[in-house]
Amino acid sequence: MTATAGGCTDSGPTAGNTADASLDIPKVDILAADLPDVPTAGTLRECPGGYGCACTVAADCTWGAPCLEAPDGSRRCSTPCPLGCSDDETCKTLTVEDGATAPIATGDQWCVPRGGLSCDPCTTSADCAVPGYGDAACIPYGDKGRFCGVPCLGDADCTGGMVCEAVKSVDRGLVQQCVRKEAGVMAECPCSGRAIAASASTVCGSGSCDGTRTCSEAGLSACSASTPGPETCNGLDDDCNGQTDDVVVCNDNNDCTTDSCDGTAGCLFDPADGEPCDADGSVCTANDACQGGACVPGASTVCDDGNPCTTQTCDKAKGCLTTFTAGPCDDGAPCTTGDACQNGQCQPGKPKLCDDAQDCTGDSCDPTTGDCIFAPSDGGPCNDNNACTGADTCAVGLCGGVTITCDDANPCTADSCGAGTGCASLPTDGTPCDDGNACTAGDVCVTGQCSGGAAVACDGGGPCLTSVCNPDSGVCTDEPKTGGTLCSDGDPCTEVDNCQNGSCIGTAKVCDDGNPCTVDACSQGGGCVFVPTNTTCSDNDACTEQDNCGTGSCVGTALVCEDDNPCTTDSCNKSSGCVFLNNTSPCDDGDTCTSGDLCSGGTCAPGTDTCECRQSADCASKEDSDLCNGTL
Repeated sequence: MTATAGGCTDSGPTAGNTADASLDIPKVDILAADLPDVPTAGTLRECPGGYGCACTVAADCTWGAPCLEAPDGSRRCSTPCPLGCSDDETCKTLTVEDGATAPIATGDQWCVPRGGLSCDPCTTSADCAVPGYGDAACIPYGDKGRFCGVPCLGDADCTGGMVCEAVKSVDRGLVQQCVRKEAGVMAECPCSGRAIAASASTVCGSGSCDGTRTCSEAGLSACSASTPGPETCNGLDDDCNGQTDDVVVCNDNNDCTTDSCDGTAGCLFDPADGEPCDADGSVCTANDACQGGACVPGASTVCDDGNPCTTQTCDKAKGCLTTFTAGPCDDGAPCTTGDACQNGQCQPGKPKLCDDAQDCTGDSCDPTTGDCIFAPSDGGPCNDNNACTGADTCAVGLCGGVTITCDDANPCTADSCGAGTGCASLPTDGTPCDDGNACTAGDVCVTGQCSGGAAVACDGGGPCLTSVCNPDSGVCTDEPKTGGTLCSDGDPCTEVDNCQNGSCIGTAKVCDDGNPCTVDACSQGGGCVFVPTNTTCSDNDACTEQDNCGTGSCVGTALVCEDDNPCTTDSCNKSSGCVFLNNTSPCDDGDTCTSGDLCSGGTCAPGTDTCECRQSADCASKEDSDLCNGTL
């Protein structure tokens, strides 16, 4: 039978199956060509097989609808959108790939469960693609896991309190999807009945360790991921890097075992016999080797450098140590004696002494045998041990010289020579001689030397001249004494006499008794004389006047200081004369109507007014009376 879109077959409907003309039945492509008569609306929803009826696979749906799974896990045959969708459904355009058994034309719309697989656990976005939601993506929720989103344009497209946001997916980059959030952060997704029935799971993890979370009747399980830790020898991936026992260090700190890890048996420590090791921590043993898992010391190190000037010991940490020694040694040269150690080396001592005490032989040591050799050395200088010969010379191995003359050119000695002592000069004391000084006379030898006799007398020419004898000629000459030398010029009225250029010059003596009433002078006897005078003078006292020399001293008459003012205190100052100082003494201002007058500023100031009426008999004057009456 052939059908047309939205109408009846050309044979018309069967009795009782008249289609509701208001229904916009999907295009005929939805219905198989060999289906029975065109159904009525009631027949389209008749179970089993009708729209909205339970199904397991698409083949269970009579009218070619896809069998879609609901959030509660149940599956139903989808309903064409024109027939109306339930509140928990939404209208989506489907294709054959979405599960219909009959061809579906592009643009056909069917009722699908609202929200798709929203919030169900997922691993990739492919886990979230269901009919009508091919653009659904798998969204990471942090350490909570990964959950399905659904494409959206706004929050109205989302269910269950989810919100529409641009988020990053696990494999599609940035997408606009419905996600579950609380207080602005990704919230835990509940397990739907569909996820519980399918035991849906998601990957989760902390750090580098991955685990899973699975939906069950109890909800999402806790994440099975373990906490990353250090790798140990246990056959497990403790640090979650995808490898087991990869960084395990099995170490028993024994150099004589080979350390390894067996994931089942754990750390293994096999003996490493024959391997070199260090048994005692000492470099003073050599070739330490492992035996039976233990380190056995080798032979001890012998420290000997064959040097007689060193002592060697072995230090466990440093090995052979050399210490310098002191003491005798042999440098191998037979012509040295007293060889000794210095700074670790045998140093030669003194040359071997070969001396036959003969000046006319050449003394030496044979460097091979160490024997002394004494060879004649004729013609060379020598010493014949005779102090009375000189220019001694070797001849045929013997020493001889020329007799010397002993003369010390001293007239006060007698010269002689002894073979053992040489020249000798004996004093000839008392013998007359000449000391070479013309200013002495009667010179004589004393203890082998010519001693001058009496000095020639030279008389000086004055107190400031010195007469000096010339030792070459014996002539006396006068020379000025040193300037400043004290002397006397013979004048009693001079003092501090001293020599100046050969003359004695004094300073005039000063006679001054500091008294203006005497005349001062120096007498011929050298004393000062003070003669009194009768003249005017000054005693340097401002409190005297008419000063005069009367009895050899200056005397004045006392100065009278009186200004007849009761309000000043009168006195005299020896330096400045009369002084009048204001006082505050009681005084009398001459007014009988005042009392208690006191000095002030050098004048008498009135005291308290005692006149009640200036016209009384007590008032002293008419002016006082007028003042009292107020007429002035």
